[in-house]
Amino acid sequence: MIRIIHARAILPMDGHSPVLEDHSLVCENGTLLDILPAREAEAKYPGAEHEDWPDAFAMPGFIDAHVHLAFSGGEDPLGDILREKDQPDLRTLRILKNCRASLLAGVTTVRDCGAAGNEIFSVRDAIRSGFLPGPDIVACGRPFTVTGGHCWFLNQEVDGEEAMRQQARQTLKDGADFLKIMISGGNMTPGSGSGVLQYSAGEVGAWAKEAAMRGKMTAAHVHSIDSIREATEAGISTLEHVSFMNRNGVAEFVPELAEAMAKNGTIFCPAFSASYRTALENFPEARRPFWKAFRASRMAITRSILDSGVPMAMGTDAGCHLTRFEDFVLSLGILKEHLDLSHAAILASATRVAAACCGMADSKGSLEKGKDADVVMLNVNPLESLPSPEQVVGVYTRGRLAVRNGCLTA
Repeated sequence: MIRIIHARAILPMDGHSPVLEDHSLVCENGTLLDILPAREAEAKYPGAEHEDWPDAFAMPGFIDAHVHLAFSGGEDPLGDILREKDQPDLRTLRILKNCRASLLAGVTTVRDCGAAGNEIFSVRDAIRSGFLPGPDIVACGRPFTVTGGHCWFLNQEVDGEEAMRQQARQTLKDGADFLKIMISGGNMTPGSGSGVLQYSAGEVGAWAKEAAMRGKMTAAHVHSIDSIREATEAGISTLEHVSFMNRNGVAEFVPELAEAMAKNGTIFCPAFSASYRTALENFPEARRPFWKAFRASRMAITRSILDSGVPMAMGTDAGCHLTRFEDFVLSLGILKEHLDLSHAAILASATRVAAACCGMADSKGSLEKGKDADVVMLNVNPLESLPSPEQVVGVYTRGRLAVRNGCLTA
């Protein structure tokens, strides 16, 4: 069945097309068949099914390039993970709950950057087959870390070059769309730290080579300068966080590393969550000075990376501390408030660039003929005013209406 979706205006977000007033999207079998003025679409496809949104602005569905669907997003996500460590059924239910929240927020694709088991692949496949509603999931499964390292509780502790090769092969066999590695430590794991260099260059290189030989993208969690250097030298596809922390735990931007990232075509995803809007009083008192300084340095570093010409993908780290999936559009405002980016650049980071970060630039991220008919309908022009959650009035996934006025349609 051919479906015509009419909107007040269409924002293709392809990097060159203007806003198309009084146009329609023509969909068939989950893809965009045509984009035409409304009357032309009706004349060309007389037997099509019609859905009209006369007051809405249509744009590509949002893409969150860094989430953790199996995490709770509450005050103690680590405690929740540890309590659910041996409960795969409960993890599956949490993944489904968070998929629903993402879809209601206008997010039609997510890149899951770490879960404790393989349940994420089953949910991904169920959504892709049409069995369940939800955002398209690109998943790494269990991320690589050293014994006792950052996110050890996600069940993939691997040490040594040969073990890295073998386990990379196994993870891809299990169903991973890409591979993720924790080269530096992180703030969520007790006993770890953002300044810790967890892997040697040899281990990272062996791991990355296995993915490259199979045409798979790679992602690296990197906070420290040393970890950024290793990731860049290994040619890893996307770098997450990229805080440029020196060995004394102080942010120190290294221009030549950012230039190397740009030269390599690396995409970086700072993963700024809506928790950056959370008052410091909501954090443990002993950690408030750290988080205040860390937030400020992250914004300054990110601005420097952008100025070096490295493309940025929008990611929220949803599932982590006080980071809810339903708050996706609030994270767009963080880029405006702290980085003073244009609305067009912010929207591109959450569509076109995020699609490339997910390895889906050919099928998602813009409204173009032949691409997936993933569409979000907004009752505000996002080029003039970034949307609030209640302004997401409709969501289509592969041409099928999934959300209307805050409610799932199936």
